[in-house]
Formats: sequence, structure tokens, C-alpha cells
Amino acid sequence: MVILLRSSLRSLQLHRQLIVNCTRRTIRSIGTVSDNSVTIGDITVENPPIGTAPHLIPRLPLRLDFQNIESSIPPCHLSHLRWMLQKDLVLQQDFLLLGLPNLARERRQLILLYASLLGREIEYVSLSKDTSEADLKQRKEVTNNGTIYTNQAPVRAAINGRLLVLDGLEKAERNVLPTLNNLLENRELPLDDGTMLLSPDVRGEHPGGIPVHPDFRVAALGTIAEDDGTIALDPPLRSRFQARLASPVDVGDMFVTASAMSNGLLDTDTLKYLMKTVGGVSGGVSLDLIHNAVRYLEQYQDNITPRAALNAHGISLGGEMIETYDIVAPFEVKTVTAPKMNRSSYIETTTTKAIGDLILAGFESGNSAVALVGPKGCYKSTVAKDIVDKAGVFSELFSLHPDITARDLLQSREKSWITPEIKTMFHWINAKPLPRDELQEVLSGLFPNVSTDTLEKILNLQEYLNNVIVDSDAEKEAMQLSLRKIKHICRRVDQNPEELGSIIHNCLMTSFLPELEQNIVEKCLARCGIVTNDNKFFENFFSQQYSFTEDPLLNSCKRSATNPLLVPNVEFFPNPMQENVMRQVLVSHSVGERALLITGYQGVGKNKIVDNLLSHLNCEREYTQLHRDTTIQSLMLSPSVEDGKIVFNDSPLIRAAKNGRILVLDEADKAPTEVVALLKGLIEDGQLSLPDGRVLCYDESDVHGSNHIKIHPDFRIWALTNPAVFPFQGNDLSRHMSDVFACHIVPPMDEESHRRILTSYGKGVVHPDVIDKLVKVWEDLRVAHETGVISYIFSVRESVSIVKHLSAFPDEGVQTAIENVLAFDRLDASLSNHLNKIFRNQGIKMVTKEKVVEAGRGVGGISTPKTRASSPKHGKEDPDNTPHVGGNTWA
Repeated sequence: MVILLRSSLRSLQLHRQLIVNCTRRTIRSIGTVSDNSVTIGDITVENPPIGTAPHLIPRLPLRLDFQNIESSIPPCHLSHLRWMLQKDLVLQQDFLLLGLPNLARERRQLILLYASLLGREIEYVSLSKDTSEADLKQRKEVTNNGTIYTNQAPVRAAINGRLLVLDGLEKAERNVLPTLNNLLENRELPLDDGTMLLSPDVRGEHPGGIPVHPDFRVAALGTIAEDDGTIALDPPLRSRFQARLASPVDVGDMFVTASAMSNGLLDTDTLKYLMKTVGGVSGGVSLDLIHNAVRYLEQYQDNITPRAALNAHGISLGGEMIETYDIVAPFEVKTVTAPKMNRSSYIETTTTKAIGDLILAGFESGNSAVALVGPKGCYKSTVAKDIVDKAGVFSELFSLHPDITARDLLQSREKSWITPEIKTMFHWINAKPLPRDELQEVLSGLFPNVSTDTLEKILNLQEYLNNVIVDSDAEKEAMQLSLRKIKHICRRVDQNPEELGSIIHNCLMTSFLPELEQNIVEKCLARCGIVTNDNKFFENFFSQQYSFTEDPLLNSCKRSATNPLLVPNVEFFPNPMQENVMRQVLVSHSVGERALLITGYQGVGKNKIVDNLLSHLNCEREYTQLHRDTTIQSLMLSPSVEDGKIVFNDSPLIRAAKNGRILVLDEADKAPTEVVALLKGLIEDGQLSLPDGRVLCYDESDVHGSNHIKIHPDFRIWALTNPAVFPFQGNDLSRHMSDVFACHIVPPMDEESHRRILTSYGKGVVHPDVIDKLVKVWEDLRVAHETGVISYIFSVRESVSIVKHLSAFPDEGVQTAIENVLAFDRLDASLSNHLNKIFRNQGIKMVTKEKVVEAGRGVGGISTPKTRASSPKHGKEDPDNTPHVGGNTWA
């Protein structure tokens, strides 16, 4: 999903006199008003408070018709306004508006309308799980002059007599809101700086306290759960509010207000259709949302259907959104063509232009937020960036993730988040994948050297895979080819068209799919005439027609290292399997892939491959080991203590981006998915916001200001992961991010490659027959794992350890060396029997369990002290029994 936000074009600062005039004019239409009183319905308040800070007084809604106010505000809303006036300024009670999730926006608008009509200053707090006690009292901040305490919204409202709006009362943690209980009940609150808020009635008894203004009031908003019709509030907190249920506006009243707002631009039948549809939505619809849909349809009634106008605003029975097929006539939207970059990487099609028009139309109709929803890897981010470029404005990318806090989002520094309340905040556009003809047009333009026949095969495969039927959506998603994945394939096919089948297998990570899905992919490839043939490389390797170190591509990609200490220096023994993977990685690197995902079982040589390739390329490497406790902050900044102060230094990620190095993320699957997923904005969209306010940018046009850092064009990210299969305990990174990376699989070692590696480590000490037996045993172990006989994958790392042991201690024998690998499974009788059969089939006997236990007891026994005495020494006995002090002669 892509969310576009636009700053309001209207000023939020209004002159006090303008507010007072608008307020008096509006309230006169509702009831009566004079210089010293205000009346709504039958409630009159003398000398109502008028705010003196215009920026804290909400704007009056533009939809209000001052000449016909009764038709602009439905009767139920007038009743709510009367009730709020009664509780606020007559009874001086804190109050709470309740309702269903769909109407959260309407309840919020009601309180803001009330404050704007009366000219009341407000302090607004949006409550969430992240709200802390400091957010409700005082926050400690560090300035150049030291540490200070800054009053937060509830304290400011209490001191200045403002209306405190607590939005989402049910969302806060139960141990947080009790902080305000005494403020609600007695108008008292102890503050962290040592002062205390006190009721004006007891102010004289405590001269050191800060008086709470008598006009201070709390207006809360709460949502009732749809399933059980209750709201979870702590009883002491609940008892301190006067509550009112805000039900949906009657359809008839909706029709009246919509008719008044449309100014006759929409005919009666259209309005009736809209109201009939709205009436069928469960849980009700916010009146303000209906007004937005009417305004949108008024402006574009020749371009879209009435139903589409409702869908665009989240008003639908089945969650539908506006789509390109809802466009009945081309839009005439205002655009400012101001390209700021080389746009050769973007090819506009009929669909992407229509999506762009829908985005612009959403903004032009008054919406400040547009949500573009579609499958991953299609064109959402690209179209959004294109809109920004055409408008000639700067954009900032902010990536959302599951553990983001409300403070992170506001300070700027999927699934369940689209709640009914959130649904009312956006203009919703559904971006479906491009049709085949447009997809072929895009690919032909981006990759003119890829033959038409090859593109046809790729697009045929995409259609076959899209139509397969499997048990779960996750399994089907793993086999689908998004536009982003196809672009990865085409970049490499452009260099090696004969390896199309192998490239597709790597892209789909077929080796780690369940057997059923593997067979489906193979059948689809066969139907498309795509052949997988890796034998040619091995034939060239064994016939010495290919040498990796003499590959022309390797020489063309070499760099000049400014810091040789960062260039890896690793011991590597040539073998066909690992050199084939290195060659494939080199091709991806040479065609400009920003990020690679290198996946394989443990011990297959992922780090060896990467380090050896970087060594040959003379590339500087920044290395980061990820783990379960890795956070987004630690990935981007490294804290350290210097001269007693905490200093945030650039992390390996930032250093690599600034200096054009290769960032190696090892064990990337062990980190929380959202940590690595944050890199999507950097890799695909070319932008990443850092916690300290800086922004990394690939595009020169996005660099504006000292806090924007231009990313070096040679910067790359190589992530190393294990597959998300048992018994690995990492996250399924490939499922969430494989389309962002160019994927490469490091397969299990073939017998010849394995033999060459073990022979190199054997150093002529280990007999070739022993090495050959080990290679065959490890092949049998691999087959046993693939067939499900054993769960653990025995790797080359362990066979190398055995050979190293035999090379250093040849007299101990192969049985002893093997035991160092098998000790983990010795107490599992069933597994030990399976392993024993595998080893015996190749002529290697495992040590019996009894001998293992005996060996664990050690050699020898209880040690004997080396002394000349055969027994403890006893001193001389004095026959006179004379006392002796000191010495060791006498007993």
C-alpha cells in the first residue's frame, strides 16, 4: 500500500475577530446570541469563554451554509451540540461521546464543531497503546541549558481553561489513564517538576500550587465494540464522565444535508441512490464522509459513476475501492509538468495514467490523504513518485511497520491497521496489476535487448502461475511473478538469455517450495518452453574452458578500494558449485541490482562465496550481523559514549550508503521482518528517513537541505539468509521481501564440488578413500533430509571439520572425528539408528553408545599427589609432654 498526504492549502491561522463573527452568526441561526450570552436550543449560557489563541480554535467546516444552517446540520447533531453546551458550561461536567467504529470521525467532528461555534480553545490528545504518563503530564527534554520539563496537552488545557479532547479513550493502556483520575475528580495533579495543579477552591491553602482554570473541561471520545456492544474502561475512570451515545444520522436527514450541500449540481435520483446505498452499510456512515463523496461526485460526475464515488471514500458493503474501470470518461485534471529527474525508467501506460488521474482527482476534490492499494511489486510507488515529479514538489518517504509508535509517525522523524475508523480518513484507490499488453509494452521499453520470444515466454509463465490452484494464498503468492520480479529476471536475461530457466528458479526460490509447488512450477515452465540447464557451466568448468578469475565481467566490475582493510581476505578453494553461484551473483551485480538476497542452508558457503567475490572485485565491505534483538534504530544508528555523553554514530548501513560500499547483512532472516522490510524504501523507492532527521536519497532531485544525504551510486546491499523451513528458526523474509531483492539460491553441495573442498582441507594427510566415503555419506544424508527421514541438514561445514580433525590427528581415526558431529543426536535412539545405517552403507562404523559414554569419563582415575611420603607425616612425641610452640618437629 502507498499513502499520499497533501498539506492543506488553507491556513490554519484565523484572526480572532473572524472567529467571533462566524461564531455569533452561526449560533444566531441555531438559537440566539448576544455579546454576553449564547443559546443552543433551550440552553442559554451567560458570558461564555472566548478563546484568545486563534491557532487553538478549530476551523468552521466549509460545508456549513450560514444562510440555511438548519439544513446544513441535521437535528440529531443539533441535539448533541445542545447536550455538550449543557455539560460543558452549565453543569461544568466532563463528558464522553460514544458510538460505533464507523462513526468515530463524525464524533470527532462534532466536538470540533462545538469548539469552533463557541470559539473554545482546545488541546487534542490521540490516545493509543504507546501513550505514556509523560504524554499526559510533563515530558523531560534536554536543551542547551540543561534538562527542562515541558507541559503536555492536559496540563496546558488545565492551566489555560481550554477544552481537552481525549480521542480513543478505550485504546490507552489501563495503567495510564488513572493518572488523570484526580484531575478529573478534584482538579488536582502532581507534576514531575515538583509543582502541582490545584483546584481554585483550595488555591489559597497551598500558595505554591498552580491553579486549574475554572473553564477547563475534558471532552472524551470512545468507541463501542461491535461484537459485544461494550467499551472497556476502568470503572473509576468511567464513573467520572457523563456519556452520550451518538447514533448514525437518519438517512432522510442525510438526504436533506446532502441536497443543501450539492447546490443543485446533482439530480434527485442520484442523491436518492447515494442515500439508499449508504443506508445499507452496517454500523452507519459518517456524515462528513458523505459530504466528501457528494463533493467528489459533483466535480467528476461526467467521469465516474455514483457508486465509484462512494467506494473511493470507503463507503461500500464489501470493502470495494474506486478502480480504473470505474472511469467512464477521461479526467481533465490540473497537472504541472516539472520533471526533476531522468524519467527513462518509467513508462506510462493507460492503466498507470488512469491511476495517476484518480490520485490527482482525489486531491483536487479536497481530500488531503489518498491510499493506493494493490499487490506488492506492481507499480504503486512508481506511480506515486511520478505524480510528485509532475507536480514539481518534494516528497518524503515514510515506511510503516508493525512496531512503529504513534510518536515515530507524528514526529516523522498490514493487515489489521485498516480499521473502520482508519477507513474514513483516506481516499481509496485500488491498483490492479497491469494487463498483459501494457505489461509487455513496459518491459519492451525497459529492456529493448530482450527478445520478443523471451518476453512472451515470461508473460505466458506469469499467466499460468496466476491461474494455478493451491491450498493457501501464501503458497500461491510465492509462485507468482509480480512486475518487480519480472524486471529482476529481464535484467539478468539481458546478459545471459540461455539461462532463463535457472534465473526464474532463483527468482521464485523454487528449491525451498513444497514438493507439490515445485512440480507445478516445473510443469508451467515446460508448457512455456523454458528449459533449465545448468550442465553447460559444469562442462565448461571441468573442461577448463571457464575460469572465474579470468571472467571478463569480473575485470569490468573491479573497483579501487580507498580502505583496503575493508576488503575481505578469505581462504577459498575453487569448486564448480560455488563458482557457478559467484558467477550468477556477479551478473546481477553487473546489471545494477541494488540488493541481492542470497539464500541457502547453513554451511553451504554463503559467506565464503560473498567474501571471495568481494575480494576479487576489490570491493569494500560493511558487515552487520542481524539477530532477534536487532531494532530499526540499531540498524540505522550506532550509539556510543564519548566524554560521558551518548553520541549516535553512523551504522554500517549509513557508512556503506555514503561511501559506496557493499553492505552485507548476515543472518537477515533472524531479525524481525519489519527491520529488514524497512529497507524496501531505500532499495526500491530510493529514500530512507533516519531517526535523527536525516534522509538518504538516491535521486539528486530529492536532495534539498543539509539533512538530505546523497547515496553513493556504488552502494549495494547483499543479504544472507537461511530458508524459512524447519528446523530453521528465522522469519520468512523471502515471502515479504523477495520481490525487492534479486534472489540467488546456494544449493546443497554436489559430490564433485564437495570432494574438491575436502581434498583441499585434507592437505594430503587424509586418504582419498576416506574423503570419498565422507562425500557419499553426506550425499545420503542430504537425500534422507529431502525425503523426511531426518530433520537436520548436515552441511559441508561439518564434513570439513571432520577432515580438519583427521588431518591434525590422523591416529584417532574417522570414527572419533565423526563423533564430534553426531554427539548432538546420541540420546535419540531412533535417529541414531538411521544415521548408523547411512554410515554403515558407506563402510563407516559409528562408535557404540557404550564407548561414547566410556570416553566421556576421561583417561586415568583419581589423581595421586606426587610426594615422597607413603603416609601422612607425624611429628616426634615428647616423653615429658613439654609444650612446644612453632616448628614441625614435635607432634
